[in-house]
Amino acid sequence: MDTLKIEKAFLESYCIMCNNNKDVLQEFLQRMEDVLSSSTIHKETSKIEKEVQLLESKKNKLVNMRLEDIIDKETYEEKYTDILQKIDVKIQDIQDREKLTSNLEEEKDIKNVY
Repeated sequence: MDTLKIEKAFLESYCIMCNNNKDVLQEFLQRMEDVLSSSTIHKETSKIEKEVQLLESKKNKLVNMRLEDIIDKETYEEKYTDILQKIDVKIQDIQDREKLTSNLEEEKDIKNVY
């Protein structure tokens, strides 16, 4: 959902920049800075990292359950695969947030030029 908003904002900003409207560009950059401020991104990244840690803990517990023959192999593999997929999604989220941080820094540089 956030990605769609960012894409829409980017398209709108690109159209505006093509028209050389400096005031609107500055307003856009300010809004982007407010929305994508580093502190917000860092908070969200920390939250996702905690979720990854929780999933890793669940994965370790699952392995222990399998080693102790508490669950059967089929159930183990199903749940293990599910946890790995969730971890992959969370890691991708972290990488996306890091890209946003990088883009924010670039936008700040552009803003300083104007």
